[in-house]
Amino acid sequence: MMTVAGSAQTMKDVVSAMPDSILVYLTKNNRLDMIDFLDSKMPAVVDNSLGGKSEMTRLTDNFTEIKLSGSSLVQLKLLRRDTADVVCMVRTYLGEEPESTIAFYDSEWHPLPANITLPPVDDFFVKSDSLTDEKLEELKKMIDPVMMSMQLSPDDESVTVSLSQPLLNNDERDELKRNIVQKTINLNALLIK
Repeated sequence: MMTVAGSAQTMKDVVSAMPDSILVYLTKNNRLDMIDFLDSKMPAVVDNSLGGKSEMTRLTDNFTEIKLSGSSLVQLKLLRRDTADVVCMVRTYLGEEPESTIAFYDSEWHPLPANITLPPVDDFFVKSDSLTDEKLEELKKMIDPVMMSMQLSPDDESVTVSLSQPLLNNDERDELKRNIVQKTINLNALLIK
């Protein structure tokens, strides 16, 4: 990893330096316009490279969220380190149920090795007193295919992982919601040292 003197980078620097190949929707000019719009307290909406609209909805010194399209969202978190900053990226595809991927980059946008092992499906279930073991097993079988969505925290170095609930009717979805929880993972646990 490249050393960043004093870790002086901000999310504006990270977004500005991002290669166009990372987010094909947005050119460097698109990203710079979004930053300028937010700085001017205007909606940060631009015409993207794929003929649609993209919007940066939030930008802080170490976090940003960009709606690339009606079906795609990206969040970036700048993780401060003594030797070099790390960028965490969560991409979420917003179909009938959201599904996310997570990746890490150095300050020059080179992919970093990560131990991205998300919790198994069983870890999302909480057995209430009124739920039999048999019913719990039925609920677990409803989660097929297994899809997870992720939300980076703008406030700390964590990601919240939720189990998506595809192909369920409303009654099944309600029953499932009563018996599952979200999991919060420290981002440091996912990085290979």
